[in-house]
Formats: sequence, structure tokens, C-alpha cells
Amino acid sequence: MDISLRKATISKELARVRQKTLWLMSSVPAAFWNSRVHDFYSPIGWHFGHIGMTEEYWTTGRALGRSPRNEALSFLFANVPENPKDNRIHLPPPDKVVEYLEETRRSTLTALDDADI
Repeated sequence: MDISLRKATISKELARVRQKTLWLMSSVPAAFWNSRVHDFYSPIGWHFGHIGMTEEYWTTGRALGRSPRNEALSFLFANVPENPKDNRIHLPPPDKVVEYLEETRRSTLTALDDADI
């Protein structure tokens, strides 16, 4: 498979998975967005944002050595001891998290375009 076809396949799969995630999240009641249903779990809205933080960390952070575009959101959605689960209820509204995911995806796709795979 040539490089441009591999990149197109990766891009298409990223889009497919993101659409499914957005569809799944659209059925989550607003009351659960920043509520912890159990002491063991972070709110569902945090997990949604964590997807973007993880994508950014691996694609533009680790692979390209770039700093996060938004340090505050990167920290908020990080699973680190300095960000305890009780802090993870202080989330931006869903539309802002979707914007964060979209910005992250644009950076990922730019990195994919530039990558020598």
C-alpha cells in the first residue's frame, strides 16, 4: 500500500471512530456530564475530553515534541495524581469539549500529512 493511501485510510478510520464517539456521547443525559456516578470513576465528560488529550499527547506531543495547544485543558483531561477525580467535575460545556477534540484532530491530521510513515 502506498503512503498516500495508508494516510487516507488512517484519516478515514479516525473520522469514522470520532463520528461513532460523538453519536454515543449524544445519548448521555446532561446531568451525567460532570457527575461522578461512583468514587472510582471520573465524570463521562472528563472521559470524552481525555480522548482528545490522549490523542494530542501521542500524536503531536510524543511524536513531534510539541507542547499542548491548551495547557489548562490538557491538564484537566490528564489522568495524573495532581488532577484528582474530585477536580474532574469542573468541566467546560460539551460544545467546548467537542471544539477541543476538533482542534486536536486538525493537529493530528496535519501531523499525519507531514509524517514519513
